[in-house]
Amino acid sequence: MDGLGGALARAAADGDVVDGWLQGLASNQVLPVEALARLLEFDELPIPGRWLRYRTLDAAATELLVASPQVQHRLDVTENATADGDVLARLARDPEPRVRFVCAVMLFEYKRRIPAGVLEILAQDPDPKIRRIVSWSEKPPVAVREPPSVLTAE
Repeated sequence: MDGLGGALARAAADGDVVDGWLQGLASNQVLPVEALARLLEFDELPIPGRWLRYRTLDAAATELLVASPQVQHRLDVTENATADGDVLARLARDPEPRVRFVCAVMLFEYKRRIPAGVLEILAQDPDPKIRRIVSWSEKPPVAVREPPSVLTAE
């Protein structure tokens, strides 16, 4: 018998057990931000689903995710219902078009408060899909409004 150390080593060699451990850690709402940062160091976590979407994000975790070099982390924070309008305002300037697109959709999807200037930033986005989403707002910025129809006399 190799005791507890051997049992842990065998469990750690089993991918399903490791996945379960990581899933448990990731879904722990009180996981300290330092531990979350360590989890995010992995290039790709072997965890099914987008667990960051469902986690309540405090200010420190949000900062960590918004600054992440991994696009998927930034996408997940844009889809997180606990991310506020100020976070989405920062992500509206993200260099990755997919992040800006999801950001634009989420501003309207969850009826979030839209900080001043964000619609104008997205209305000038080089991606026409993003500009189209912004045009759906109740008061779209001038940059995305449809031109008025011109009546012509015959």
